[in-house]
Amino acid sequence: MATIATWPVMSGIEMHSYKGMSYDGDIVSTGSGKKRSNTNQLLPKWNIEIKFGILSEENYKTILGFFATLKGGNTPFFWLDPDDNTETGVQLPQNTDGSYRCVMKWGGHVEAVDKVDQLKVYVNGTLQASSKYTVANGAITFKTALASSAVVTASYRYYWKVHIPAKKIKMEHVFTNFKKTNTLNLETWR
Repeated sequence: MATIATWPVMSGIEMHSYKGMSYDGDIVSTGSGKKRSNTNQLLPKWNIEIKFGILSEENYKTILGFFATLKGGNTPFFWLDPDDNTETGVQLPQNTDGSYRCVMKWGGHVEAVDKVDQLKVYVNGTLQASSKYTVANGAITFKTALASSAVVTASYRYYWKVHIPAKKIKMEHVFTNFKKTNTLNLETWR
């Protein structure tokens, strides 16, 4: 599997963001007047709109350079949302292969995540040394199998797997050393 790039973290930058979700599908009325939803989409499509303001020359070049490495919007990357990025003490579901899946939770909605860091793993409430497990693609695999009754919880920072569907990016030069982006639309990549 190819390595997926991570959007560069640039601290101290003015940023505005909007987040929404949607499902593709139709609502069909039957002859009796009943409604039926037709969709094959299990998870929502998340749409994130971001806008950066007051960019330094370095940040301006960093953003454009990163986009150039993506070669358009057909390449996914990891995005660290400045607000929605942390799970604390979440119980992890077990995969069929015995690994445990890192997730993000939104009320009763749960989605798998593919990249985490700042990870702390607990088995039955006891913190585990990082030497006792490996992490790959958001799945935690213990080097020694756990008892079937084990409860695995974790705290971590997670990244959104997204792409830029418009396949373009625009920057505005306001005046010397003051640039900003137009709205960048990010969409989850499944």
